[in-house]
Amino acid sequence: ATKPSCTLQLYATAGRGQAPMFAVCLTSPACAKKSAAGDWERLKLRVVPLLQATAFRAFFADPRVALPRPLARAAANPDRSFLAAKLPPPTPWKRMGDEAFALGDYWRSAACYGQRLRELGLEGSEDQEPVEQEAPRGPDQVPEGAKLLSNRAACFAKVGHMAASLENARRAQALAPRWARPFSRAAAAAWQLGAEERADALVAFRKAVELEPSRANVSALQQAAAQFEGASADAAHGLKEEGNEALRSGQLGLAVALYTSAIARLPPKADAAAAAAKPDAHALLRGILFSNRAGAFLRLRDFEAAMQDGRESVAAQPGLPSSHCQLGAALLAGGAHQEAYAEFAKALQLDQEEHPRARKGANACLQEMVRWRSAADGLRFQSRFFLDLHRPRHATRIFALSDIHFDHRENEDWAHAIDDNAFQDDVLIVAGNLADSKVAVSRGLTTLKQKFRRVFYTVGNHELSITHAEHARYPDSITKLHAIIAECDHLGVDIFPAPVCEGLTILPLFSWYSAEFDEKDPFPDPGAHDKHCKWPMDRDLQVWKYMAKLNEAFLAKPYLGTVISFSHFLPRRGLPFDESRKSAAKAVGCEIIDEQVRAVGSKLHVYGHSRKRFGSMVQGVRYANMPLGFEAEWPKDAERRLMMVFDGKNLCSQDWGADGEPPLGYVKRVLHAAYFQMPGLAEGNLRKLRAAVQRIGTTCKGAQISFDGLRSEREGFREIWADVEKVEAAWQQTKQPLSAGATHGLIIVADDVAALKAALGCDAYVKDFEPLAKVLSKNQFAASMPLGVDLRHEKKKEPSLILFFARAKTNLDGDSAEFNQWLKLTDAINTNESLQGLVSVGLQPTGFGKRSHRELVKELGLAEDQSAGYTHCVALTADNSQVFKALVQSKTWKRWRDACDQCVRKDVGLLAFALPLELTAMASAPRPEKKRPLARR
Repeated sequence: ATKPSCTLQLYATAGRGQAPMFAVCLTSPACAKKSAAGDWERLKLRVVPLLQATAFRAFFADPRVALPRPLARAAANPDRSFLAAKLPPPTPWKRMGDEAFALGDYWRSAACYGQRLRELGLEGSEDQEPVEQEAPRGPDQVPEGAKLLSNRAACFAKVGHMAASLENARRAQALAPRWARPFSRAAAAAWQLGAEERADALVAFRKAVELEPSRANVSALQQAAAQFEGASADAAHGLKEEGNEALRSGQLGLAVALYTSAIARLPPKADAAAAAAKPDAHALLRGILFSNRAGAFLRLRDFEAAMQDGRESVAAQPGLPSSHCQLGAALLAGGAHQEAYAEFAKALQLDQEEHPRARKGANACLQEMVRWRSAADGLRFQSRFFLDLHRPRHATRIFALSDIHFDHRENEDWAHAIDDNAFQDDVLIVAGNLADSKVAVSRGLTTLKQKFRRVFYTVGNHELSITHAEHARYPDSITKLHAIIAECDHLGVDIFPAPVCEGLTILPLFSWYSAEFDEKDPFPDPGAHDKHCKWPMDRDLQVWKYMAKLNEAFLAKPYLGTVISFSHFLPRRGLPFDESRKSAAKAVGCEIIDEQVRAVGSKLHVYGHSRKRFGSMVQGVRYANMPLGFEAEWPKDAERRLMMVFDGKNLCSQDWGADGEPPLGYVKRVLHAAYFQMPGLAEGNLRKLRAAVQRIGTTCKGAQISFDGLRSEREGFREIWADVEKVEAAWQQTKQPLSAGATHGLIIVADDVAALKAALGCDAYVKDFEPLAKVLSKNQFAASMPLGVDLRHEKKKEPSLILFFARAKTNLDGDSAEFNQWLKLTDAINTNESLQGLVSVGLQPTGFGKRSHRELVKELGLAEDQSAGYTHCVALTADNSQVFKALVQSKTWKRWRDACDQCVRKDVGLLAFALPLELTAMASAPRPEKKRPLARR
C-alpha cells in the first residue's frame, strides 16, 4: 500500500485488425485536492519508474487474459461544440456502424446506419424534426446521408437481402449522382436479382466505371457485359469508335467504360493449341482496344492498370508499334525506366526508326536511367549494399578475372573445374567479356556464383554485341545491357558498389572505348570495331560518354576505407595491350575511366580487354589485369590462374591456382629471431646454450636453428658496422646503437607455424635453453615473421644475415604510395647489376599471414611479446662483409633509406643485427602433401 493510497487500472485495445496497445492508469482520489499536489508529485516519482520497469514485462501478462477495458482508436466526439451548448453528447452511430461492419455484425451495422439516417430526417415519421446534416467534406464532397445509405446497401448485400440493397443504393445515387460507389453497389445487387434487372445493372456498372474507373469496377463491368451482351466484333468496333471520341473530348472515365465494353464484346481468345492452328482473327482489334484503354488509364494516372493493359496489347499484337509505345509510356510513368526503354526501342525497331513518340520516350528513358532511380535499382541497392558491411576484414579474400569467354568449350571446362570449396568465403571480380550471348552470360555467372561467396561483374564489348539469335529479342545494345543487369539481380550477382568486409568496398564501373585513347591518331575509325553492337546514339562520340555518365551516381556516394574499382576497358595509356592489330589503340580504353577511379579514391583498379596480364603500381594506384583469354593465346602447358588482389590484409596482384592452392613460393617459411645482451658470456655457458640448440635441431622436424655471437662483436666486421652506424645516425633521431647492446642471436627457420611452435615448445628449449638465456641475458628482443630471402651459406667465404627491424608510422597503409615505393626500392637492391647474386633483400611485416605479431605470439604459446612494437623486418644476406659495406655506401641504399624514412618513425629508430649465416633454407615453404581420397572397396 502507498501513502497516499492509489489504484491501478489496466487498459488494452480491442477488436480485430488493430495494433495491440496496453496502458496502465495510476489514480489517487486523495490527491485530487489542490493542497495535495505535492503528495501527488511524490507519489509519481516513487511509483511511475517502478511501473515502467515492471508493468509491461512481469505483472501485466496476467491481466491481459482478463479482457481489460478497450481503448477507442479515436475520440467518440471529436466535435466538442455540444459542451458549449450544455447538451448531452451525440451518439456516434456511423462510427459504431463502421466498427460493427468490420467485425462482421452486418445487422447491427445496418441498424446503426438507420438510426443516424432517422436523426438526419431521411427516414422515419414525417413529423420528426431533422438534425442538421454535416456539410460534405473532403475531395469527394459526398453528403453524409449518401454514405450512410451506400454503407447500409453493402450490409444488406452481405446478408443476401438484394432488393433492400438495391433500394438503398438507388436512394444514395439520388443524393450523390457523381459518386461511383452507389452505382457499383446498385449494379451488384441488381445483377443478383435476376434477368429482369440485369440491363439496369449493366447501365449502373458502366456509370460506376465512368465515375471511378478503378480496376475493381472495370473488372465487374467487363464480366457483366461479356455475360449479358455476348460476343460481337462489329459491336466491339462501334464501341471502340465511341471510346475514341470520348477520349478526344477528355471524358476519360467514359472512354474506359466504352473500351471495357468493347473488350467484353470481343470473341474470346482460343487456347494455345488452337491458336497455333488458327490465328486469332481479332488480334489487331484486341491489341488496339487494350492499347487505347492503356492510354486512358495513363491519363488518369493509374499506371498499374495502364501497364497491365499495355502488356495485354503487346501479347495480342506484338507487331503493333503503338502497343509497345503505350506500354513504354506506362512503364516510364511508373518508374520502370529500363523496361520502358526496351518497349520504346522495340517500337522503333518495328517502325524503322520513324516513330516520333517512341524516339521521344526512348530519349527520356536514357536520361532517367543514368540516375538509377527505378524501383528495381532501389531494391538492388537495399538488398545488396549492407550484406557484408560488418564482415571481418581478415576473413575475406578478393580475386579478379577478365575475358573469360565462357561460350568457348575449353574456357567453360576451366570455370567448372574451379574448386567447389576453396573460395566459398571469397569474392570474385569479373571485369567483362564473360560471353557473347545473354544465355551464355547467365550460365557463366551461375557457374562462378556457385564457386564464390559473391561475384561482382561489369559488361564488356562482347556482352553488348547482339548475336544473330538475339536480333528479335534485343532491339539494341542498351536493351541487352539492362536484360543482363536484370539477370544479375535474379542470380544474386553484384553490379552496384557494395562493401565486402569492414573498410573495403568494390566499385564496378561501366565503360566503353574512345578513339581519343590513340595519341597518334585520335580520330574515330567508323565501322572498324564491334560491328554487332547497335546503339541509339553515335557509337564513336557518345557511347563512351553515356557509359561514364552511368557511373556518376556511384561516384557521388561516400565510401569509407579502401575502394577497389574495376572496369572492362583500359583506364589509362601506358598499360600493355596487343598493338599488332590495326587501329587497336582506338578500341581498348578511355582515359575518363582513370579520372573516375582517382576521383573516388580507388587504391586498386582491375581492368580487362587487353588480354595481357599486368599488376603494378602507377602514380599511387595499383592496376591489375588477369585475362583468361582464348586457349591459343596461352603458352603450351601453362596453367591458367586467378589473380588475388586482396589477401585479407593488404592489396596485392598475386597469381592463384583455380584449385585453391597458392603458387609455389607464395607461402613462406617462418623466421624467428631472438637477440640477447650477454656481455662477457663464459665459454662454459656458451657451450651449454649451443648444446641445447643442437638438441632442438635434432628433435624438431621441419625447423633449422643456429645460435652465435653477432658479427658486430667480431674483428674485421666491427669497423664496417661502425661505419653503418655513422650512416644510420644521419637519419635517426635516437642515439641508441643499431644493435641496442645485443651480443648474441638465435635464428629459427621453420617450415610453418606448427613447426615453429613445436621448436619453441620442446623440452630442449623450454627446460634447457630458455631458463639459462633469461639468467644470462640483461635484455632480450624477439620477433617472428615470414622468411623474406633464400638462405645459402655453402661455398661462401663469410656469409652474413643482417636483419633490420623498423616500427612503421601509425597511419601507414599497406596500400599507400609510400609503402609501395619502399617495396619497389627493396626490389631494386636485388636487381642492382653490380651486386646481383651477392646480396639478397626481402621486406616482410612481423606476424605471419593474416595473424598480427601479437596473435602469432599467442598462437605460439609464448609468455610475452618481446618485439617492442616493431612492425617490419628487412632481411638481408651478403656473401661477405665487403659486399655489405659496398651496398651501404651505394646510391641504391641511400634511395632505399630515403623511402624507408617516409614509412617509419624517426623517434624510435631502426634495430639491426648481423649474424653469421649458418643455415640453408629456401624462403618458399614446402607444399603440404595432398590427402588422397580413400579408394572405394
